[in-house]
Amino acid sequence: MEPAATRNCPHCDQPITIVALLATPEAIWRLPGRVVARLDRFNGQEIAERELAVARWLADNGVHTVRPAVVDRPVLVDGQPVTFWDELTPHRPGTAADVARLLKQMHQLPPPASLRLPPLEPLTKPTRRIANAGILTTDDRRWLQDHARRLAADFAGLPAGLPLCALHGDAWDGNDAVDADGTACLLDLENTCCGPPEWDLVSTSVKHRTTATVTAAAYEDFCSAYSMDVT
Repeated sequence: MEPAATRNCPHCDQPITIVALLATPEAIWRLPGRVVARLDRFNGQEIAERELAVARWLADNGVHTVRPAVVDRPVLVDGQPVTFWDELTPHRPGTAADVARLLKQMHQLPPPASLRLPPLEPLTKPTRRIANAGILTTDDRRWLQDHARRLAADFAGLPAGLPLCALHGDAWDGNDAVDADGTACLLDLENTCCGPPEWDLVSTSVKHRTTATVTAAAYEDFCSAYSMDVT
């Protein structure tokens, strides 16, 4: 790490040093005054601004989520946006049913045009990572890129499902937390986009049917909480 800039903490007004990470583009820092600073990917100001806006929109509509702190816009440090959030109260990891209830609330909300949600493009990030992966041989990279193109074509040819809505984009039980009162909240809103709601349900179904990291009982609770089994 190396120091990049000094700012006053938005909560307690004490000077803090914001650092740019050399080894990884993203990190989370706990600051004085129960404030959390999140260092997002380089040149990701638009995503950071949208994440803050989505959090405010959800909170205003009764969906519990992480809450932006006093600073309502990202602070840019050498091209790396830093956003500030209220620290969560003591909590436990959420369950599959917890995330299903939150997703159902979110999916039922008509998103305002001001959010400028991008369309769901599930192969964009994998394609970028394949292109940038230094450990791949030329043949492996070509095979993966061809496979990604086939998957993208298959996805584009899917039949119409449920009406498009605002998606969390990375919905799994690791992205919700439950406080001491039993209130669950959504975390990690950087992948929010517009697309078929089935997309937010697929991750949990894969964890149940493919990797068996979600039990049959937990998956049944998930489907019951959302009122749908995507499979």
